[in-house]
Amino acid sequence: MRKFATNLNLSKGGLVASIVPGGPADIAGIRPGDRVLAANGHPLRDVIDFRFYSDEPPIALTVLSGGEAREITLPDDDFADPGVAFAEDFFDGIRECDNRCAFCFVHQLPRGLRKSLYVKDDDYRMSFLHGSFVTATNLTDEDRKRIVEQRLSPLYVSVHSTDDTIRRKLLGNPNAPPIMDELRWFAKNDIQMHTQIVVCPGINDGAVLENTIEDLYGLYPSVLSVGVVPVGLTAHRVHLPKIEPVTPEMARRILPMIGDFQAVLEEEFGTRFVWASDELYLLAGRPIPAANRYGDFPQLENGVGIVRLWLEDAKKTLAKVRRNPDRWRGLSADIATGVLAVPILRDFSEKLRPYGINLHVHEISNTLFGPSVTVAGLLAGRDILEQLRGKLETNLLLVPGVALRNGAFVDDVTLPEIEGSLGVMGRAGGRCPSELLDAIRERS
Repeated sequence: MRKFATNLNLSKGGLVASIVPGGPADIAGIRPGDRVLAANGHPLRDVIDFRFYSDEPPIALTVLSGGEAREITLPDDDFADPGVAFAEDFFDGIRECDNRCAFCFVHQLPRGLRKSLYVKDDDYRMSFLHGSFVTATNLTDEDRKRIVEQRLSPLYVSVHSTDDTIRRKLLGNPNAPPIMDELRWFAKNDIQMHTQIVVCPGINDGAVLENTIEDLYGLYPSVLSVGVVPVGLTAHRVHLPKIEPVTPEMARRILPMIGDFQAVLEEEFGTRFVWASDELYLLAGRPIPAANRYGDFPQLENGVGIVRLWLEDAKKTLAKVRRNPDRWRGLSADIATGVLAVPILRDFSEKLRPYGINLHVHEISNTLFGPSVTVAGLLAGRDILEQLRGKLETNLLLVPGVALRNGAFVDDVTLPEIEGSLGVMGRAGGRCPSELLDAIRERS
């Protein structure tokens, strides 16, 4: 039996949440509640380490069980996934941000929300695992060595501006390292990146925005894509620099400029490379581009192309309803959503009405964060309660699934509380039209 790793912190490692029945870990006797401290002698900081050091058999895990650390070698016949799920991705805690960005959403939150919302993460591991954008201002030499050794690519980097004076102003960090040096280092080490630019009027728009895009496409294909999104501002900006919102007029100036870049870059590289967020199109009152204009949708989690995918699914769903209208006739529900999505949902509901499907779409204004916050994912439960009381037309209310975390809205109001207060059945709506109708059918 191989000697297990020494000098391990018995309070660290990954807490096992579940085991795949019949999998290697199950056969070896690992159970939920155990703590995996090391894999093949390497102490584990997170699930990335676990995957990296458990990539090939034989796999020897140092496991803390019942207060005793022991080494367990997993069976390697027909080697497959070890079959272990951990309670958390990071065993040593998440790395928080040391910047003070002028547009940081955490700094714009009111008091009294769930604690997790106040965590300012800026952890490159979150970037690799979940596509979270990080500033890359807090990387250590050890981080860099690990990124290269474990091939943590692609990463998602918040650039905002390649002019370091402007970027440091936006980040509120005069010591932020030169961003182009950082990006070139990633490129030199074959680490690819998706990047984003949060547009703040009068600071990094106009010529600054154009120069930033030019600098980034100079690093293609190491820089794979650029997402351009408008700054999000709440009504709770205390002790933060004044920033103006992106207006419809500004959005209408930004979109043609991005279109010009796309035309040139598609001709040169075969990719449009830079994309505007859906919010910019909706704000400008411009049509959402066709699906084939988004490539493989590389910036989807950044709100780039979500509406187009929704519209494509709406077409398929309408065709399905037309083919068999009797299956759907008589469905009805009330739908609560944010201001931004109302025109799209109402257009869809109007197209369904001739087939006997009645969806009543309700626009919910965001009084918690302020009227400039229009996305459905940040709706508060109390806003839904206050604005829909006495206005519902059916006994089924669909709320945006993206607004719920562990069954609760951002203000910790739960769906059962809404059901009880409004006297309706509540349901988290689907992410697309087909799921939306399926959710209504299940409760009808």
